[in-house]
Amino acid sequence: MGETLTPRALTRRLKRHLYKAPQRFMAVCAPGLEPYLLSEVQALGVSEAVPVGGGVEFTGQLELTYASNLWLRTAHRVLLRIDNFLAQSLPMLYNRARRIPWELYLGFSPAVSLRVSAKASRLQQGAGVANTLYQAILARLTPMGLQPVHTADAPLEILVRLFEDRCTISLNTSGLHLHKRGYRLATAKAPLRETLAAGIAIACQAERYDLIVDPMCGSGTLLIEAGLLAANIPPGGQRTFAFEQAPFFQPGKWRRLKESATLQRRPSAVVLLGSDLDPGAVRAARSNAQRAGLELNLKQADALRLPYDELSKQGARRLLLCNLPYGQRVEEGRLRGLMAVLRRVCIGWDYALLAQPHQLEAGLKPTRQLTLNNGGIPVMLAMGQLVGFDRVERPITLC
Repeated sequence: MGETLTPRALTRRLKRHLYKAPQRFMAVCAPGLEPYLLSEVQALGVSEAVPVGGGVEFTGQLELTYASNLWLRTAHRVLLRIDNFLAQSLPMLYNRARRIPWELYLGFSPAVSLRVSAKASRLQQGAGVANTLYQAILARLTPMGLQPVHTADAPLEILVRLFEDRCTISLNTSGLHLHKRGYRLATAKAPLRETLAAGIAIACQAERYDLIVDPMCGSGTLLIEAGLLAANIPPGGQRTFAFEQAPFFQPGKWRRLKESATLQRRPSAVVLLGSDLDPGAVRAARSNAQRAGLELNLKQADALRLPYDELSKQGARRLLLCNLPYGQRVEEGRLRGLMAVLRRVCIGWDYALLAQPHQLEAGLKPTRQLTLNNGGIPVMLAMGQLVGFDRVERPITLC
């Protein structure tokens, strides 16, 4: 029978094994956003960061858990790596997993959640792997007087990934996906995930414009993420995270980091203008912007009838930022009409338009393109500058 773990003893172990030693992390993002996530991670002062498919791996002190969850705009979640080892059978998995110092990651938590994924491995996703890992956790913690219950909705979630017979075990430090900022309680049709909207804002450098117009703004996500970026407001400032339930959480450091983030907010002169034909969408965008602490100029209006010629006189740097309708949302005539209007009266405006690849065929002549995925639909972000029609050129056809 082992010795019962006390809070003081746990603190000593944390100081020895976690607080002082470099830790490995994985920030997960949507495919296509890895270069922008890498820049975000490096902006946190991280020197050891490598982009991989679907995210960025990086190394640093444990405090990066706080900063990465608070500041990363394009990440879905931040994982703290616990261990990686060969696991070709359940006994191999059990014997290695029971040697992990689980008390450092679960502490006195009464429950733990386990989520398993498997690909190209002898061990497959299922209850067998999860139960084996849970028994290994109990083998380590029970002698210390700790017996967390295995439940799906526990605040602390352990992710188990089996790939080519190697097992990677991580702690989900974020909890709910990081796109859940806390401001978007109201939605409209075909909402754009906040992390994807942030990636678009970063890709087109939204913070450098005087005027940003979204003529089909929906619930305002693109404009809000552009505004948060321009004002340097941390995307995670209004929510809680799973790491706040972890034994290594230090409330004082977390409080000071958030206070420092508040002081880093900068004045932004960018005018954010959005419109939508749906009055419910406009109401949703207005309430979401208020929760985000931003001021949006919103109106119910047809995208074809906005006063673009007057808007062209506002500021030297203007951006048309829009998630164009696609799939079942396509209205062919309206899209053709909108692009014809824009190319007549918005010459010289920059644009960042998200659409399906076949919608961006002729006329736009983007200088940059970024392949992305929105809700399972392959899409492309086209960026460039609006130009007028050539004599022989027909108006752009987007559908």
